[in-house]
Amino acid sequence: MTETSEDFLRATRGSYDAIAGDYAAGGEAPVADLGNGPGGVTALRHELGVPAFGVDLSPGMVALARETHPQLRFHTGSMTCLDIPSEPLGGIPATTGEEVRARAFVLVRRP
Repeated sequence: MTETSEDFLRATRGSYDAIAGDYAAGGEAPVADLGNGPGGVTALRHELGVPAFGVDLSPGMVALARETHPQLRFHTGSMTCLDIPSEPLGGIPATTGEEVRARAFVLVRRP
């Protein structure tokens, strides 16, 4: 059985709900959501009170994210060579296709 986008978002939501307080305690610095795809996880972070913006390699995904979530910022770019506004970041969570399937997430947090 193949997992749907809604199943993925439901599972991701549960994971983030469990740690939302830790993220929020990190301050007002935004989280750069690398590999944001259509923006669903970036929007979830925002709903949980975490200031976040997205970066994706695909201009099409960025366009979809901007259309679906116009209240949030999304940038086209590579996670290996970030070209984003210079600002302190509260964290850099990133997923890639393989990591999403394995449910492995990478998070770099500012101390």
